[in-house]
Amino acid sequence: MFKRAVFSGVSTVIFLLMMYGCKGDTENPEVYITYPAEGDSVSGIITVTVNATDNNEVVKVEFYIDDSLEYTDTGAPYEYSWNTSGLQIGSTHSIMARAYDKEENMSESQTIYVTIVSISLEPVGQIVIPNFYARCLVISGSYAYLTGDASGGNTLRVINLSNPASPAEVWSGLPNLTGINPMLIKDNYLYVLYYNKGRIFDITNPSYPESVGVFNTGDTLLLMGQGDIHGNYLYTGTYTVWSKHYFVVWDITNPVFPSPIGSYSTGAGNEFIDDVKISDDGNYAYLAVDGYGLRIIDVSNPDSPYEIGSLNTGDGFEIEIYGSYVFMADNVNDIIHVIDVSNPNSPFEVNAFAGGENFSTALSYPYFYQGHFYHLYVYDMTDFASSVPQLIDYTGGLNVNDILVSGPYIYVAWGEDGLVILKIK
Repeated sequence: MFKRAVFSGVSTVIFLLMMYGCKGDTENPEVYITYPAEGDSVSGIITVTVNATDNNEVVKVEFYIDDSLEYTDTGAPYEYSWNTSGLQIGSTHSIMARAYDKEENMSESQTIYVTIVSISLEPVGQIVIPNFYARCLVISGSYAYLTGDASGGNTLRVINLSNPASPAEVWSGLPNLTGINPMLIKDNYLYVLYYNKGRIFDITNPSYPESVGVFNTGDTLLLMGQGDIHGNYLYTGTYTVWSKHYFVVWDITNPVFPSPIGSYSTGAGNEFIDDVKISDDGNYAYLAVDGYGLRIIDVSNPDSPYEIGSLNTGDGFEIEIYGSYVFMADNVNDIIHVIDVSNPNSPFEVNAFAGGENFSTALSYPYFYQGHFYHLYVYDMTDFASSVPQLIDYTGGLNVNDILVSGPYIYVAWGEDGLVILKIK
């Protein structure tokens, strides 16, 4: 009797499985595209975002562009970085997503359509300072610090940027600077690099810099070129009265008494060190050397820097870094070199693109910015290893002398046009 009952129960289970299948979960996920929206205009690289939920668990979301599977994301947040560069301006494209759960239940999102548009630069704000020619720029919080040429007046200016549409000068000082005077900021200290000595300002009160120290008080070590800061070290290019050129490491543990602790001579002649950038890990310094090109210095021991690699491109002016690539401006050949430095002992060029003589550069992925006389060029660098198409030629008054990208804004020291603030539209 017991065996008969067991057999009867098993038969019932088999019958139910045959009728309803083996799935314990038959509920489909819910999936919805949250960005972009239907009818949006897009350009460059956009992040398609999806909200996907399930009564148990979503295991993957597939992203379809024009009915073609482009990407599969297996974990929230569900996103796809879609590069629209190269698509025809004015063309329309569909976006759809599919979400799956563990039981392979699937749902499709709504299908939205977007239009590809060109990118432009939109003016946001500007300040023109009478009898002042803006050359170099650095930003800390909501304040910009400008150095430049002034007719008998102060050559360091502080600009309040809290309202980008209406920047306002709040302080000026440091009269009689000459030449190009780059600046660096570390914590609450502003370092101004210039001929014969570098000046140090305490900017704890950002609208009222207080002079607190100098780099060098002698007349043999002459600061020049731009520099960089990593940790408690400041790196700069210098030259001496004997026309020898040195890469110098300064210990700024005591920010008002910087001490030169290591140096490396790059030789004599016209090979000035125009720019210095430090790798993210702090182990390498990349030097843009006038009349030569790229030199790579090992600074893992700041007391004993030494050269480990180089690439003679004919000239080096300014450097920007993206991952294991260096973008170096060349003012002899009027081009930008794209250099692979993944092996710092053997750097090699992967691409180069023309844009005329370079006055300043900046890089903020996915865009590369170049100043050339009164032009501000913007390039899409998504496919920089093979091509770097020009996107924008924005024209101002006089020379584009310095470019800095911070947040959504592009800040330009634009000669007699002062400080110009733009954003990508």
